[in-house]
Amino acid sequence: MKSLTQNLSFLCVAMLIGFSQMTYAESMSHEPSSSEIHKHMNDKSVVLNFTKGQHDLTQMEQTKLGELISKIGMSNIDKVEVAAWSDKNFPKKGKDLSQADVKLANERISAIQDYLKTKLTSSKIQTFNMAESSHWLARALRTDQAELKSIFAKEASAPMAREDFNIIENHGAASKAVVVVVPMERKMAEPPASAPGPAY
Repeated sequence: MKSLTQNLSFLCVAMLIGFSQMTYAESMSHEPSSSEIHKHMNDKSVVLNFTKGQHDLTQMEQTKLGELISKIGMSNIDKVEVAAWSDKNFPKKGKDLSQADVKLANERISAIQDYLKTKLTSSKIQTFNMAESSHWLARALRTDQAELKSIFAKEASAPMAREDFNIIENHGAASKAVVVVVPMERKMAEPPASAPGPAY
């Protein structure tokens, strides 16, 4: 009887281990749905729109960016990722865009940086000109999905999280910029012990 009980115990443990490994493998290979990407976007990012040929941030776009920073909290922000386009989409294949496009995207990046510097003091601002193809983000956008999985599996070598990359890939476009705010994990991981629960 004792032997039967031990065998059953071993079997249960083996099944639990196998289930855990399957769950972990599924989570690692999971491709986020458009609704999941949209949810994360609302939590930590904003899309800014530019008038064709212009680089200035309108009052409306400044307000959108300011509200995002206020929602997360200036002291909770680790870094900000900015990807800006010219008035043309990023060419995933073929020739790069013109120097005029590179200049326009750079001017839009500068306008966003100037605004962010009025709100943030120590946060790092990481920028990507989406009229150029020489930086990491541009190369990643030209990479197939199988290779992307390998890139993001090595988290230390990727300059941004897969979640952030998905937001930029899905919401970036001509005459736009995508700003992703990366919170400090230690600030956002769990609330203080004395903090009240959510209101219902």
